[in-house]
Amino acid sequence: MLSLFAWINPRWNSFLMSRHADATSFLACSIAQPFSLFDFAEKYLSDTPPIRRFLTLGRQRHAVSLVFESVLAEDSVASENVALKQLDADYENPELKRISFWTKPITSEEDLATCEDADCIGYALVKRDVIASKAIDRWHIFESVVRKYPHTHNYSRVLRPFSFRIGGCAFSIPGCLYAQQNSLNKACAQVALRSLIATRLGDSEVSCEQINQYATEVGAVVPGSGLNTAQISHVLTRFGIPHVAIDYASSPDLRTDFPYEKLIYSGIESGAGALLAFGMSGPQAPSIGHI
Repeated sequence: MLSLFAWINPRWNSFLMSRHADATSFLACSIAQPFSLFDFAEKYLSDTPPIRRFLTLGRQRHAVSLVFESVLAEDSVASENVALKQLDADYENPELKRISFWTKPITSEEDLATCEDADCIGYALVKRDVIASKAIDRWHIFESVVRKYPHTHNYSRVLRPFSFRIGGCAFSIPGCLYAQQNSLNKACAQVALRSLIATRLGDSEVSCEQINQYATEVGAVVPGSGLNTAQISHVLTRFGIPHVAIDYASSPDLRTDFPYEKLIYSGIESGAGALLAFGMSGPQAPSIGHI
């Protein structure tokens, strides 16, 4: 089991970010009943559980409008496409969608000009990956930021402002970045690192390609299979994040003196963040770990 936590001052990155990409199509609609987000997902996206979870968050937060855009691949999305093309020559990214939820009625791009940051619940960039030679055709959430729901027990020590654009208008919401693995160029280790690094550094465009490049400095990387403890620690160091790494597998006695729940609590409560890697047990559990 591995626990990592860090302290760092946030930095700002001024690159044009993929969440600011130009839209090539725009659809705004009311999601009041009988509108079905299940039907929406089946019509436009896929049956991927994280995508359905994001859509459910919009409903739970009492959104009244949904904006659905086709967008161009920029920066980290574009760099991922290049990396995937290098892995599989027939890789394609035929669709990239930006979904956002709103607490105000929106029926057109003009309506967005009257909206403020507080009217947006959250956004997601949803990406379709196709590799015909491997019979792969699936969607995943490239990134998403959703506002923390207002409840006393919903605690987050650190939230960062993430800026994005919807329908040509610029917005910003506080939150923590979420990214989903695709088992092609990123597994759980890469997306966990990207989420932590992006949130710690602020509104920055952290790519899994950059993470993988740093990881190769201490050992070979099979991008879709994740990273080992030494590589994860090295990536944090290369991003300028001081941290403590505890590897219970190599030193089991450490778990008695430094239980992982206390280390994670320290990382989260300090606002630094924490990463926990673990192995799964049981007759049906795979031999690989998760983070």
